[in-house]
Amino acid sequence: MIRYCLAISSVMLLQASWCAGSENSPVLDADFNKPDALSKWRGSGGKLVKGLNGTCLLLEATGKSAYSKRTIDLPVDRIAGKLITVRATVKAADVSKPPKPWNGIKVMLVTKTGSDIAYPQIPLPQGTFDWVKVRRSIRLTKDISTATLQLGLEQVSGKVW
Repeated sequence: MIRYCLAISSVMLLQASWCAGSENSPVLDADFNKPDALSKWRGSGGKLVKGLNGTCLLLEATGKSAYSKRTIDLPVDRIAGKLITVRATVKAADVSKPPKPWNGIKVMLVTKTGSDIAYPQIPLPQGTFDWVKVRRSIRLTKDISTATLQLGLEQVSGKVW
């Protein structure tokens, strides 16, 4: 089982659990209550703020073609060939309409297999909404070479927790 717990504030508060196979040990446990919470995350934007249940990561983008995201690599050896489920608790404020359906609020896995790249994500609405729990299960192939979790905003303005 992959357990992924994190909170993103203002653009996204995410508390997620990634579950893979029959294992019961966490693959990723992101705790934003720790002082070095963002040290392993790459990307621009985001700050730690008080959220629903402690400290959350707030991502904010200004301008309709703006990006604000954080990414972290997942251990491929522990998730390849597994069924992964992400559960997230998300809140948004004033998220603009995305230019394409795949743009907008991102709770997305980016996987690479050979020359193919897949972008499975949890579809989330635009606008303003209070805390909502969402989830998605994703079957990963055995031959993935990389897997990255991406959180943020893509080609929209607004905030997500």
